[in-house]
Amino acid sequence: MKIEDSMIETTNHLSDSVNTLHRVSKTFRSAFGILIEFWKVYIIKIRGKVKIPDYVQIRDDQFTLLAYFRADRPEDALKKIGLESKTDELKRIISELPFGKLKKLDV
Repeated sequence: MKIEDSMIETTNHLSDSVNTLHRVSKTFRSAFGILIEFWKVYIIKIRGKVKIPDYVQIRDDQFTLLAYFRADRPEDALKKIGLESKTDELKRIISELPFGKLKKLDV
């Protein structure tokens, strides 16, 4: 086996390991709630149209969607991702957040 082939095989193995770790991480977060302290979290508010209300997205550092909820009803979604203790603070942030602007959350 050539050194190049060995390096390619090692790189592929590492890539597979990273992908597996990311999948396990996503499964853990969805099954048990997430530990926000270990993740960079971003929030964005989306303006609704006519009968469609305003929505909020919370995403992690990989921009994976963690929560998607109506801006006026964040309680259940925040509970699912382990941020129920920060509900009042996040309601304030959501009300002050301009539409379409990405903001890093410091929670």
